[in-house]
Amino acid sequence: MKLTERQILILEALARFKFLTTKNLQLIFSKKSNSYINSAIHDLKQVKYPLVKSLNFGVIAWKGRLANVHCLTYSGAKFLQESLNYSPDKIYYPKGRNSFFSRDYFHRIATINFTIRLQKWLANHDHGLTSFHSYFNKSPTHNYRKAMTAVYDGKKWLEPDAIALLLINNEKHLIIFEQHNGKDTQRAINQMVNHAYALASGVYSDTFEVNKPATIYYVFEFESCMNAAMREFLNHAWLIKFSQYFLFKTIDSLQQNFYQDWYSVDHHEMNFIKIINDPSEPI
Repeated sequence: MKLTERQILILEALARFKFLTTKNLQLIFSKKSNSYINSAIHDLKQVKYPLVKSLNFGVIAWKGRLANVHCLTYSGAKFLQESLNYSPDKIYYPKGRNSFFSRDYFHRIATINFTIRLQKWLANHDHGLTSFHSYFNKSPTHNYRKAMTAVYDGKKWLEPDAIALLLINNEKHLIIFEQHNGKDTQRAINQMVNHAYALASGVYSDTFEVNKPATIYYVFEFESCMNAAMREFLNHAWLIKFSQYFLFKTIDSLQQNFYQDWYSVDHHEMNFIKIINDPSEPI
């Protein structure tokens, strides 16, 4: 099967991120027009054994028509293995029944957007990504019943939205990511408390063999909820001990600038990661 370079790049992007909208693909390839992407997607679906499929989530009253979500088919994954020598463990695609649920649509798309922006920032500045896991990829170690982000702290399982191990100037940085949609401040605080206990036990560092604590990154849908959570954090006797390990941002701010304009819990502006002897690196 002869594919164009454009089509191969799309297949590789889907293998890496598992689920992508046309807008996600535009962000990855820095394309201004979606016709470029949609044309390639259409052709990949028209072959005898389609390499790509698109999931339709219909219309919701307050948002309008939701963007279709593209992913690899079994044939698409097989093509990458047989024609491009991809290892099966480097290909993410939905197996069995649909693993993308409408109730999780906005949360998952926001998590994917963070993932794309993180990986673009790393690539643009020659930094490394040692490992990356998201909550919607299931672990074969746990018979595909737990997320690949699942970590056991001795009492319960934690499943962050994403976990990444970065390599920046030969230094490892472990990051834990949570996407918080909605306005339930208490839900965010309860989750942060669990992360604080994990930091105290060292389970994140031990699991990924890093000799320093992880940093927990929260991206909020609503700025009002972010500010309320930060106030609650400052007044929480247990959480305040771990304030240096948490950073906060909104979805809107993330779209404007990935690296800069994160907030510490006391509302000081911070960069995504403190890089010694390196200037700010806006994306």
